[in-house]
Amino acid sequence: MTRGLFSIALILATVSLYAQTVACTRQLSLAEEAFDQGRLLDVLNSTRFLDCFSSFSRDEKIRAHKLLTKVYIFTDNIPEAERA
Repeated sequence: MTRGLFSIALILATVSLYAQTVACTRQLSLAEEAFDQGRLLDVLNSTRFLDCFSSFSRDEKIRAHKLLTKVYIFTDNIPEAERA
């Protein structure tokens, strides 16, 4: 019985983590689309995108940092660009 409950909990945790990863990847794509459309403040105000940094893969983190750097440069916020 305990083994079965543990297995179910493990499966649910795995599915939940996968769903969060997919959602965060989508948020990165939406932020990139907003940037491409010139909606720079939408990128900075997207709390879902900003909350996803811990869930991103290595490549996604690089894309996200590049995106934020470009947004800060275009909004003349050089100190934040250097930190991103």
